[in-house]
Amino acid sequence: MGEVVDVAHIIDEQKTGLGHIRIVILCFLMLYLDGIDNLGLAYVAPALGQAWHLSRGALGPVFTAGVTGVAIGALVTGPLADRYGRKSTTIITVVYFALLTLLVTQASNLTELMVLRFLAGLGLGSLVPMAVVIVSEFAPRATRARLVTLASCGYAIGAASGGLIAAQVVPTYGWQGMFYVGGLVPLALAAAMYVWLPESVRLLALRPGNRERIARTLATINPQLRFPDDVTFTLAQEQTEQAPRVIQLFTDGRVAITLLLWFIIFLNTTVLNLLNNWLPTLVNSTGLPQTVALRVASSLQFGGVVGVITMGMLADRFGFFRVLAIASFVGATFVGLIGSVGATATVLAPTIAIAGFCNIGCQITNAAMAATLYPTDIRSTGVNWAHGVARILSTVGPLLGGLLLEYEWPLQKIFLLFAAPMLTACGGILVLQSLVQARNKTRGTSLGARQNVPA
Repeated sequence: MGEVVDVAHIIDEQKTGLGHIRIVILCFLMLYLDGIDNLGLAYVAPALGQAWHLSRGALGPVFTAGVTGVAIGALVTGPLADRYGRKSTTIITVVYFALLTLLVTQASNLTELMVLRFLAGLGLGSLVPMAVVIVSEFAPRATRARLVTLASCGYAIGAASGGLIAAQVVPTYGWQGMFYVGGLVPLALAAAMYVWLPESVRLLALRPGNRERIARTLATINPQLRFPDDVTFTLAQEQTEQAPRVIQLFTDGRVAITLLLWFIIFLNTTVLNLLNNWLPTLVNSTGLPQTVALRVASSLQFGGVVGVITMGMLADRFGFFRVLAIASFVGATFVGLIGSVGATATVLAPTIAIAGFCNIGCQITNAAMAATLYPTDIRSTGVNWAHGVARILSTVGPLLGGLLLEYEWPLQKIFLLFAAPMLTACGGILVLQSLVQARNKTRGTSLGARQNVPA
């Protein structure tokens, strides 16, 4: 009988090389374009409102339709990727959302725009979890969190760049120009991914007849790897699965942990949706010129980029729970301050940046924490469903923002209300920490997050 090789063990033993960097870059670019497209409507909302003579809160249902599509896409695409492969599902998804984004430029009324943003959202919803899964499945254990964080920064950088791009494109080409950019560039990326993005060897190892393909793919990660012709590739850690993965989220004492995790991510995502969708409009209403307002609003995403990287490193040292609890409290404070610091760009921009540091940093760090709460064979399901459910529930955010504008709430009260979910999330994280520690102590085993629970 030939040699038996566990591909997970092989991957974990490798040093970070050019093959890993190529995968991270492709996923970074995918999330970069996702960030531009996902927030494209928010950045062009003032110009679109002027062109269509809309009230300030009229786009609320459109924002909600987009968020709903993103949420459903996150739930649906995971099983498709498990069945048909990470690579093909990702490429098809990128092409799909690119074409739907181009169609947005042809919308002539709110109904058409709402339908098109919902359909585009079905594709956008899968990109963040797919990127996390792809990078995680190729990254060595020693640098996995670092590589996932670097790839995830693409979304925040893209979202921030969207404001700068809109400031240049919208005055010249109108609101449609933003969606031409968000639709054409991803098509070129899809072609690059077809050539350079490999299929997950972990997934291939679960299916018969992929020996040569696995060997070739591992060689792209480390050209020195050689295997005999009669080698058998396995994924030992996935061979004990029995119950459906979604059911496993609520078995073995995980009910309270799963539900509380969903609640925490829902609270943070609600604030993120409110800020992403309404911040440009709210900043514009302070009296700042439109181009200045867009640049000030984009500081949320630039702060988020720094937050994602910094909070990941801090969590490695001090534990996820302690870092997330403090960041949620600080984030609630600075979100509440946005409406009170006045209309001076030099004060408003850093206040928004700190809010983004905490809110967006918590969003990505929450995903990293979620991955530690589940065993390997249900880890992707746990992360995807946590984000999918949270996004479905957080569709109330854009609607709430629209209603507050329709009723002409003052900015100070609006942002104080926006801050409340993050403050609640701070308490939820502390309760989750207690649940995890109690379960670990009772079982005498680790859920995978034990090393991140402060003593």
